[in-house]
Amino acid sequence: MGKTYKRGNHGKSKKYKDKDNFYAREQKLNKLINQFVYDFFHLKRPANPDEYEKMDKQRLEIKRLFDLQNNDVWRQSARRRYFYYKQLTRFKYYYVAWKRFTYYIYLEQRYGCPLHLSQTLIYYCKNTKDIISTIYML
Repeated sequence: MGKTYKRGNHGKSKKYKDKDNFYAREQKLNKLINQFVYDFFHLKRPANPDEYEKMDKQRLEIKRLFDLQNNDVWRQSARRRYFYYKQLTRFKYYYVAWKRFTYYIYLEQRYGCPLHLSQTLIYYCKNTKDIISTIYML
């Protein structure tokens, strides 16, 4: 007679767990962060508004996934938390650099600040290192 523990296990579908969702989002985050970093290094100098829009959409999707991961990360193992914080740190580094690099496009699109004023502000900030007096100089 056959072994009972081997009978009946074939054909049963695997239950979908919350951990599977966490891993799938983790993999998707890796792909999106890698794409964001790639796009950051291939920005034109100076960046144009189309590139800014594309990367801004990527940023919003990455932040949405991080928010979902944040709710589940405390249930995961220490290794998963380590990878989560490693992803977050990597994204923050490039996000801050991208934000600093494209700030004049943000000002132009969001607040209607003319581009020539942004470039003047950048010039004075590089030379004076005193932002408050630079704003009053304009």
